[in-house]
Amino acid sequence: MEDMGQNNQMDLKIDAEFRNLLPEPTSEEYTNLEKSIVKRGVMSPLLVWDGTIIDGHTRYAICQAHRMKDIPTKEISFQSRDEALAWILMNQLSRRNLTGFQKNEIALKYEKVIAKQMKKRQGERNDLKEHSDQLVKKLNPTSTRKELARIAGTSEGSILRTKTILDKGTPEQIERLRNGEASVYKIYKEIKKKGVPEGMKKCSRCGQILPLDHFYNKQAECRECHQRLRVYRDSKGEVIKTDDKYKDVSDQSIIDGLYKEEEVVTTIEDVVSEFMTNLRESMNNLAFILKVHSDIVLENQEQITSMFLDADREYQAMKGVCKCLKM
Repeated sequence: MEDMGQNNQMDLKIDAEFRNLLPEPTSEEYTNLEKSIVKRGVMSPLLVWDGTIIDGHTRYAICQAHRMKDIPTKEISFQSRDEALAWILMNQLSRRNLTGFQKNEIALKYEKVIAKQMKKRQGERNDLKEHSDQLVKKLNPTSTRKELARIAGTSEGSILRTKTILDKGTPEQIERLRNGEASVYKIYKEIKKKGVPEGMKKCSRCGQILPLDHFYNKQAECRECHQRLRVYRDSKGEVIKTDDKYKDVSDQSIIDGLYKEEEVVTTIEDVVSEFMTNLRESMNNLAFILKVHSDIVLENQEQITSMFLDADREYQAMKGVCKCLKM
């Protein structure tokens, strides 16, 4: 049920948790809203639940600053506090003029509520009650971040970067994001590069600050760490273990060995194994490309979706070729 009315500002209550769920307006937004209210009054009523403000904290603060007493309100009802919290979240995210950062910022305000819900769901599913808390503690960070990304309509990486920015970013950087003057990834990179001299880069794995030529193009880890982490897998995805005595064998000796004048009998198992090995290697290469260019991928979802559709058409064409060979 919703009721319209006028309330004296002394009758309204402020719940700190409800207020803090909402992102603060930019200085420009606040100034424009203040001018409008002083000139025309409060055009959009404050939403209240049992006398507590649910939406309209900034309008209320402006009214208090200018000693305005009669404030239009609309009473709405909820079954529980969690329902009210969920409504505040979804109401804010429904605004069309929000940047990706603002969506993430609002979703992160709801992090504790989501974590609580995820913990409850995990506890209900888990039959081993004595291990429930440990499992929840282990699974919640990823599950919570994934749920927040779904709610905000962004990505887990974007949520994680926004959290880093809110923890370590300067007021000026956060203001630029709220105004839409910079992307989340750009400010995140600024924070990560803090204290790193020009022409240098910090390895994400070993932490050393090294010249740029110690890194492969756009790799986060240095060449040494990258080589150490590089592994090769067979057609089943298992890591291929290499004997140390072969580590210095040259590529040319391996190539020469492929052209020995011997009769080679190829079976269907060989064809399948070769096909799957090449397929997995191609998939790993594609995944590597997406990882290296993750900043571009995240900001160009439509083109990436189109790319996958083109790849699927190529796959279907290959299947068509196989059918033709049967004929």
